[in-house]
Amino acid sequence: HTCEPGWRWSPPPLVDYDLWCVLAGEGEMRLLGQSYALRARSSFVVPPGSEPVATQNPAHRLQVFAVHFEPLGDDSDPLTAERFPLPPQGVVLRDGGFFEAMARRCAACAERLDLDNGGSGSPLPERQMVLLVEQMLLHLWDEAARPAPNPADTRIQEIGSLIRSSPGEAWDVGTQAKRACLSRSQYTRRFVRLLGVSPARYVIRCRLERASQLLSETDLGVGEIARILGYRDLFFFSRQFRGRFGVPPTALRRRDQ
Repeated sequence: HTCEPGWRWSPPPLVDYDLWCVLAGEGEMRLLGQSYALRARSSFVVPPGSEPVATQNPAHRLQVFAVHFEPLGDDSDPLTAERFPLPPQGVVLRDGGFFEAMARRCAACAERLDLDNGGSGSPLPERQMVLLVEQMLLHLWDEAARPAPNPADTRIQEIGSLIRSSPGEAWDVGTQAKRACLSRSQYTRRFVRLLGVSPARYVIRCRLERASQLLSETDLGVGEIARILGYRDLFFFSRQFRGRFGVPPTALRRRDQ
């Protein structure tokens, strides 16, 4: 929800946990003796018994997602504070889009439950809410535990995703390096550190894995698959495929048939 003009959050001591995340706007949160500047993607897990106080910048009103929850163990009994350690408060999420999408879905499920008004409707909204809150908490813990990536590393990971999605493109290493704003040698070193293999070997691996999938799940011929994935020489493709999977592509096609 978007907070109203003059809004100030000062609830009585909480009786349960509250996952509280800023979607937009600016403000300040005082929690457990600490002050935190609020901005988009600032996230908190407010524990029971605490008395948070939050205010907003009137020129940049807050938009907040919040959901109360009780953590349960595998035996469905409530977890004690010792078994439910809190993530750092005020973490600013890097992947805010993922979190926001889950938050909006969770809010939609809550609205469906309100409309049902406790009737005999589908159990799916409540189950979805439980799983969504679990995912949001895991996402928060994961981001809090991992250091912020170097911008160059982020660009390399994005290039890796592009290669996986379109392995048949002409993925020249020099062009990749320019896209990452690095020299060719810097790019190759960072790429190996992040993804475990050189850029050229990564392209080959993605192409061969896609070839295996196309052989297993489509009627495309071996030669056509090789061409689609950027191979000009069918024999070279077959040799690389055998080196990766231990059999030629024709053997995989016969096995699936």
